Amino acid sequence: MRNLILALIFLPIISCQKNKTTNSFDYGSIEKGIYHNSYFKISIELPINWTILTGKDFTKFVESSAMENSDNKKELSEAIEVSKINRAELLALYKFPLDIDFFNPNIMIIAENIKLFQNQIKTGRDYLGHSRITLERLFPDIEITDGFEEQKIGGLDFWLMHSEQNTNHGKVEQLFNSTIINGFSFLIVLTYSNETEKEELNNILNNIEFKN
Repeated sequence: MRNLILALIFLPIISCQKNKTTNSFDYGSIEKGIYHNSYFKISIELPINWTILTGKDFTKFVESSAMENSDNKKELSEAIEVSKINRAELLALYKFPLDIDFFNPNIMIIAENIKLFQNQIKTGRDYLGHSRITLERLFPDIEITDGFEEQKIGGLDFWLMHSEQNTNHGKVEQLFNSTIINGFSFLIVLTYSNETEKEELNNILNNIEFKN
């Protein structure tokens, strides 16, 4: 599972650019079982009895997990510090507690500021195309298995990229869903090991709503 976590650190395609987030940026909040984010105008009905991480708690979990499994902690630490300028971990949903020793299907939502690159990145497909280059260069054992597909999530047009990797838990697959909102790539990543888990995660996606 190590590369699936590390990829979330290195995935941002503009991490070397000092492009700060706007003052009105919102990391979101949870009220009565629903996640709300006013900046991205999204609401998500959360699954009952899942482990939920938001904002700083999500960021700390990603960073600590990556550092624990990294062979080059100095390089990773530098990448983490730089990526903080542009990337924001918004929400993570895990089916089981985080300390289990078996595979834990999950959904992660991450935003990346791309305002300096709006001429090159106008759609989720553009973002995934650049991200694919990063993944294939840094993580050759993660295989991008299909081309890009378009789909709607919560009424918005997203682009989809599929990957898979052999891990100590067997084959694990990921679906990267990206769209562009307010100068940010809004990325929803589903991670699962079988079709039943995939269906559970897609049911959560069906509870996403974007307001006009």
